[in-house]
Amino acid sequence: TPCEHVEKMCEWKEWMNKEYPNPNNPNQNETYANLRDTYDFCEVPMEIDCSISGMDTLEIPFESFAQEGVTCDINSGLYCDASQLSGFFAVCYDYEIRVKCCWEECVTPTVPTTTEITTISTTTTTTPTTAETTTVYTTTQPTTTETTTVSTTTLSTTTATTPCEHVQEMCEWKE
Repeated sequence: TPCEHVEKMCEWKEWMNKEYPNPNNPNQNETYANLRDTYDFCEVPMEIDCSISGMDTLEIPFESFAQEGVTCDINSGLYCDASQLSGFFAVCYDYEIRVKCCWEECVTPTVPTTTEITTISTTTTTTPTTAETTTVYTTTQPTTTETTTVSTTTLSTTTATTPCEHVQEMCEWKE
């Protein structure tokens, strides 16, 4: 069946950090090629987010704290070349990356349905009345008042409804 409605879906993947630089291994290799055997993410990411490990919640642009020699590239991932760092202790920071993956998905648009519920309630009230006649007898006859209330409620939902197969009316007479 051909798809009638294709929608572009996107999500950010988890933060990925495979290598931890140290004096014996001062570079930081968080490239896609290096991460794929540990993490599951799309072949062609739409966006990349690079950060120092543990600082990903800060709203600071990566370029403002990245070391020289660090590339954060949408096409390959992140790489820090420690040989380009200046100073006596030339070790890359511990960086991490995350990528935004997008795909197309066939979706069935939901059509809003309207359900109308009508409630009818009847209240019967019996009040005794007393009437006297010219004789000594007293007669009591009930007076009955009947009130009917009709209310209509309209509910709108976005899910399809299935008609009821079995409807059971529950009625009970009270004395």
